[in-house]
Amino acid sequence: MPEDGQEHPSKHKIAVLEDEGPPEAPPAEPPPSLASNLGRYLVRLVIGGGLFALVFGAGMCAGWFFFWRDVEPEVVRGGSIAVLPFVIQGEDEALGADFVDQFRAALDDEPLLDLLPRETTDPLGDDERGLQDIGEELGVRWMVQGELRPRADKVAVTVRLVDIEQGGLVFSETTTTAVDELATLDDVVTDKILVATRCREPGDEP
Repeated sequence: MPEDGQEHPSKHKIAVLEDEGPPEAPPAEPPPSLASNLGRYLVRLVIGGGLFALVFGAGMCAGWFFFWRDVEPEVVRGGSIAVLPFVIQGEDEALGADFVDQFRAALDDEPLLDLLPRETTDPLGDDERGLQDIGEELGVRWMVQGELRPRADKVAVTVRLVDIEQGGLVFSETTTTAVDELATLDDVVTDKILVATRCREPGDEP
């Protein structure tokens, strides 16, 4: 108690805090590894590529649906054709010559075919090259080669047709018929070639 009988306000003690310095920063995260970066890149690449493929595919489908579905591929009908001399086995060469003459005449009458003259094809009868090589040299679309083999009162006829532009054998058939029916076989072979060269639809009347 003070002597004058009055209370003096208490003296407050001031706590002095020690200076602890600025707060410590949290430890820095280690930089991403190369494998992590590569993984993220691959994921983005896959996602981006998938989206591109999806959009591209949708565009192609839409284009086909609206523009291309009604467009039919152009069909080339006829064209230039070369008939090499037929190989005629046996002694009856006149029989084979008549068959070839009628066969060539029928092809020459077809307006969609451009038959090369005999002056061009006859010298190639002994050519040992394949029909593809000969046809490319002549610049034709179709090549025909055949063989006749008389047997007593019958004759076997083999005819081959090659598509030079597409580079493949269209057909190769051997038919045996009676000698007196050779003219009928001539018509059958001619019709088959006209159908194969798209000059005539199957079943059309000559």
